[in-house]
Parts: sequence; C-alpha cells; structure tokens
Amino acid sequence: MSKRKEKYKEFIDCVEFSTDKLAAAGDYIYLPYPYLKNYVNAITGIINERFIKSEDFTVEKIKEIFDFEPRALMGGVIQDFQDKHIPKFLQHLKEDMPDKYNEFIKTYPQISAEAETISSNYIGRKAYINTLNIGAVIPHRKGEFIYDGKFLVCGDYNDTFMPFGNRGAYVRIKVTDNMTTEISDNAQVNEKTKFIN
Repeated sequence: MSKRKEKYKEFIDCVEFSTDKLAAAGDYIYLPYPYLKNYVNAITGIINERFIKSEDFTVEKIKEIFDFEPRALMGGVIQDFQDKHIPKFLQHLKEDMPDKYNEFIKTYPQISAEAETISSNYIGRKAYINTLNIGAVIPHRKGEFIYDGKFLVCGDYNDTFMPFGNRGAYVRIKVTDNMTTEISDNAQVNEKTKFIN
C-alpha cells in the first residue's frame, strides 16, 4: 500500500463507498463539495481539497461553509455553490451527522428556519425507489409511473416501438432493491428514503 493510502487507510472504505457524500472516518471528515479550497478565497482548514480534521469540523466551520461564497478567478461569485452544493451539504449533515446538524441550528437560531427549508428540498437527488412513499408519482418521458409499494405502474405508456403498434399501454414493472430515480417532487420522500448521493 502506498504511503498516501496508508496515511488515509481508515478513509479508504468510506470514500470508495460514496465519493459524493459527506463522510466521517477516523480523525477526518470527507467533504466532497467543490470550491471549498480554491485559489481566490479558500476555507481554512481544508486539507487536500476534500478533507478536514474532525476536531476542526465545528459548528463555526459549518456556518462558514454555509455562508461561503466562492469566487471565480476572473471575479464574481460562483452561485452554483450556494444553489446546488449547500443544500446537499445540509442534507448530508442532517442524514449522517444529525447531532452535529442539531448543534448547528441550535447555535445559530437566526438561520435555523432557512437551514431547515434548504435541507428539506430533495429535488435532483437520486434515491432508491423502494424507499419512496407509496403513491409516489415518477415522471418518465414515455408515461407517468406510480409506485404502489411493489410495482411501478403506468396506465398510459406511449412508445413507438411497442409491439403491435400499441400506444397507451398498461405497463407494470417489479421494483428491485437497486432501482433508483431522480427525485422530482419532495412528496416522493419520507424519513426512510435512502439516497445514493
């Protein structure tokens, strides 16, 4: 094993399992969000662009990440960070480190409502279908599917390649444990929903 792999040995399993989600292992926290360490205005304490020591991952540092507005080399704020990556960061924190998330919103009550709103928006994330709400509507370009707890059902599936020139077919697909979808409506999600990102 290389010296670098040996140094981060406790991280290997965690990071290989999910490289796009906040993770804690050993003495470090893995932060897969872009722009935290950049050339214009980096957040202090970030090691190797993606890691921070556990003892440095305080509620103050979480607030610094929450408020962070990375700047482009040519000037201007990279708005993509606040729009896309902060919601994921808060969701990951709430799901995987609930004690740290609760400490954060208790320490900063003036932003707790905003943090709760942001962390409760799951649109765009991928989740396992069998963990969604029964009755969840899953849009598809060929028809709208409804999850009934075991099957995805579409009563008006339209495809020009259907056998016998059939359009508006009834389609029923058995949901397996590894089937995923992108969340298009927060009503699809419940407290038991498992996300893959």
